[in-house]
Formats: sequence, C-alpha cells, structure tokens
Amino acid sequence: MIKQLLRYRFLALCVLAMLLSGCSKNAFSAWETDFDSAKAKAASENKNILVFFSTDDAQGVSSDLKKNVFCKKKFVSTAGANFVLLNIDVTESEYTETQSDETGKAKAAFQQKLDILDAYSVEAMPALYMLTKDGFVIKAFEYKPEINNVKGYLELLEGEKENATSYNSLVRAVEESQGVYRVRAINALFDATDTAYNTLLLPYCREVGSLDPTNSTGLVGKFEFQVAYTEAISLFHAGNVEDAAKCFVDAVLKGHLTAEQIQEAYYNASYILAMAKNYDERVLDYFKLSYESLPEGALAENIKRTIEALESMTKEQKGSNE
Repeated sequence: MIKQLLRYRFLALCVLAMLLSGCSKNAFSAWETDFDSAKAKAASENKNILVFFSTDDAQGVSSDLKKNVFCKKKFVSTAGANFVLLNIDVTESEYTETQSDETGKAKAAFQQKLDILDAYSVEAMPALYMLTKDGFVIKAFEYKPEINNVKGYLELLEGEKENATSYNSLVRAVEESQGVYRVRAINALFDATDTAYNTLLLPYCREVGSLDPTNSTGLVGKFEFQVAYTEAISLFHAGNVEDAAKCFVDAVLKGHLTAEQIQEAYYNASYILAMAKNYDERVLDYFKLSYESLPEGALAENIKRTIEALESMTKEQKGSNE
C-alpha cells in the first residue's frame, strides 16, 4: 500500500513538472529535429521551413523561447499550418557526450549539426530562419529580446508572407526554365538572396557555364567567380592553401571575368598565399597582375602600396643575404 502510494505521488510530481515547464514532450513533438526529414516533409506538403536554432543549456534564452512561444499550441497550430517546423538544438552537454563516444554516432550527429550551422552562417543562438522547401534562405530573423510571446512571433512571420511568396516564385522560375532563360532566372534568385547565404545556391551557380557556353548573357564570369570564391574558402579552411589560390587563378584563365573581377581574383590568390606565409614570387606576381588588370579600380591604390612594400622587403632580404 505504501509503495503504491509513493508511486502515485511520483507520477503526480512528474505531471506537475511537465505543466510547470510549459513545454511538454507532446507539445514540441510537432517540431522536426532532422534537417533532411524536414526538407522531405516540406517537399511533400509544399511548405516553407521554419527552423529554430537553439542551445538549451546556455543562459536559458533558447529554452525560455521554447516554453513561452514555440511550444504553445497557438503557435504550433498557426505556424504549423504554413511551415514545417524544425528545431536544431546544439548544446554543451552534447559536445561533452562526444568526448566519451566510442561508437562515433554521437560525434557524427553533433558534427552534422555543426555543418548545418556553418552552411547557414549561424553565428549566435537563438536564431530563427525562414527557408524554402529546398532550404534556401528567405529570411533570417534577428533575435530581439523584446519579442518574447506568441503574438509577436506570429506577427513577425506574417510580415514576411509577401516576401516569401516573391522569393518562392523566383525559385520556381529556375525550376521551370532552361538554357539562357534558366541562367537569367538563377541570376535573379542569386541577387534576391542575402550574400551571407549565396553559397547555398552553389549547385545552380555551377550550371551557368554549361547553360550559356557562348556567354551570351554576360553572366558566366559572375558565377565562375562565385564558385571560385566558395571553393577557395572551403579549401583554405581545410588547410589546402595551394588549391585555394588556384581556384581564383583558374577562374581568370577561363576568360569570362570582368577587369574588376580579375583584379579581385588575383588579389585574393595573393592574399591567400601570403596569409599562409607562402612568400614565394607568386605573391608579388599576382599582386602585380591584380593591379595591372584595373589600375583605376577600387583596390588599386591599396595593391600598389602592397607591391611597393613587398619589393622593398625583397630588396632588403637580398641585401642581407649578400
């Protein structure tokens, strides 16, 4: 009898705790936690994705938003009618778990989340993003502490309704077009996307050269430069300095870049090699090519001073070696 009474008391405490938390397990079950599953669901239901990047064990801000906003039935039912709800939660406790992970599963799951944060340039959490069903960024909402209730967040989403419709029409234009028309549609979508998230359009950028082999649109160089830039950054972060610099040089050699793009490409190649302390003759040569491509360009004066400094440094080194 006493054991049974204790059991009932324990269950009652658990129910009370769930009520006090304001965010029961069932209330948050409407939110997907796997990015690929969310995209598949969005595609099947033809919905945009609303992704909440959170970190529950840091200062309580994320958990408070869940409790006060995102777990509320009003928010889930209203937002869920228009969006696939996705929560990517990254916590210190998860990282700690990876340190003792022998199977590798925890590490892989945690790294997958980090890769998503990197792809979407998430620098601070909590963060709320509105995405197309393909995962392109319609809007990244800046976190504002004063917006802390269901009404405020629903109004935030409603305010982007027209923008979401417009952006999705640009995506559809790409999907429904071919040849140079597709190139122009890609360009329109690219220009409508915040520069912080243009890398998500990389598969489209890669298509442009083959879609317009004669460069009749004059846009091939623009996207060759974007591909070079994205690949160079990735290679540089991976420690592959030589290939990172080569991305920019190869883009120039394809012959589609404008003088301004050529200047920036050679400048970036020089800068990458210099940053990695690969002080060979290419650094100076690329800076010179950069300057010569557009002597009146925005970077020209800075490049000229850099060339002079490098030539002076080289002269001093030769003098000390003699």
